[in-house]
Amino acid sequence: MGSYNDVYERLMGRAEKNKTDLVGMVAYAIYKQTKVEYCRTIEEEGAPITPEELQTYHKRVTDTMLDAFETKASAAVLQYREDYLKENRDRIVQDALGQMKEDLQKSIQASTSFGQGFWAGFASSLAAAVVIVVLTLVGTYNYPDLVHAMLKAVSPSVTEKPNNAKQ
Repeated sequence: MGSYNDVYERLMGRAEKNKTDLVGMVAYAIYKQTKVEYCRTIEEEGAPITPEELQTYHKRVTDTMLDAFETKASAAVLQYREDYLKENRDRIVQDALGQMKEDLQKSIQASTSFGQGFWAGFASSLAAAVVIVVLTLVGTYNYPDLVHAMLKAVSPSVTEKPNNAKQ
């Protein structure tokens, strides 16, 4: 059907759009539909469309026409979105709630496992400290020489025996 025209670039380049703009792509499809209808109308009149007629058609695509293509495309995309949401609302809500529940469970599990680990570690440390204190008190009273020997082994600076050492 003829020579190159710049309608695609004009539609996709408007209002800081990019190459993935859905409304711009749909607007271009509407433009192409209009162009096909124009060509069929000319051909139904009995003569095939000439390259010159196509070039003239391309030149006559105004900004107002592009605005109309975009308006119609926006309405079509919006209607599609609304229909899709209406048809899939329950599934979308269930998926979102399921994901939220899963995220919340992971969050609770992470905080619970930290809390459980913290308190278990704290309790075992406290128990070990109590056992050490009790053994130290019992050992100091009943076995002062043994305690003195152990302290001397750990710290060579310990030289004197405890005052309450049994003799």
